[in-house]
Amino acid sequence: MPSHQTSRAVTVEEALNIAEHQYGSPLHFVSLSRLDSYAFRSVKAYEVHCISRFTSPPSEVSYILEAYYPGGAWVTSPDATTSILSQIAQRSDVPVPRVLVSDTTKTLVDFDYLLLLHPSPAALPTRTLTAAEEQTFGQHLRKIHAIDNDWFGVPGEPSDVISWEEAFTLLLEALLDKTVADELWETVKVEHIRRALSRAIGFFLFDDVEVPSLVWLTGDESSAMEVEENGESKLTFLGFSHAVWGDPRMERVLMDGIKDVQGGYDENLFLLPRQRIKGVWYSLFFALLLVAESEDVRRVERARLKVGECVNKLQGVECY
Repeated sequence: MPSHQTSRAVTVEEALNIAEHQYGSPLHFVSLSRLDSYAFRSVKAYEVHCISRFTSPPSEVSYILEAYYPGGAWVTSPDATTSILSQIAQRSDVPVPRVLVSDTTKTLVDFDYLLLLHPSPAALPTRTLTAAEEQTFGQHLRKIHAIDNDWFGVPGEPSDVISWEEAFTLLLEALLDKTVADELWETVKVEHIRRALSRAIGFFLFDDVEVPSLVWLTGDESSAMEVEENGESKLTFLGFSHAVWGDPRMERVLMDGIKDVQGGYDENLFLLPRQRIKGVWYSLFFALLLVAESEDVRRVERARLKVGECVNKLQGVECY
């Protein structure tokens, strides 16, 4: 298999240029660190920490920078991500960072970017969530899914797609075309997937989703930044660059079956046999997305194995 081509990293000079342009005066650079939860070719995110020496005492200036690159399988635009974060803030109490600027002009740097106010300069190191935090995570996830839309598909310009079956088919076909064009997967395996998809559509497997829900899709516990506020820690949700208006069962973190996250979500979405088959399709979709988009070599290899596992399961389905 051909190796992935990775998009370049943001440089210290670029990050500082963006930060100073937003702050309005020179800053002293402190650190630039990549957020591992954004291990994608089409979007990268960084914590940018600087110090302003024009205040007394000097104050810390911290941002989250999302850099968007062309050529990915699919990704929401900075403007669409801004709209998503705005809707979450307005229509729920789920903590998300505030957008400072969405820039697609390429005047400062040669990539589109989204600059977010860092949730807290006292962001805590990534660690395993406690059982109580996983419960809260599940509760917030359900609130995100309660945010609905008039049409299905990738957030951005309004669409006339009002069928989840049609929207999911378009998304999956785009991923399959991408993997073939980039020689990331065998054509014969892709044809097996397409035949199985035709059969699933014939049994109206995806035709039971009536309301387009906001699905985080690529988010998990590592995408929830723990921050301190008034002496208490809370989770702030990041990484909506691959969000979709679709079926909540597509939410990858729910397919992981984490007990306390499921408990917080307070609903088992995979009780019925048809729902579990849909879960296989959504697992396949996410694995293909990783094959096409991820820059984490080990993650890609695990995803390849998952694709093969899902294809074998779908070929063995006798009845929907």
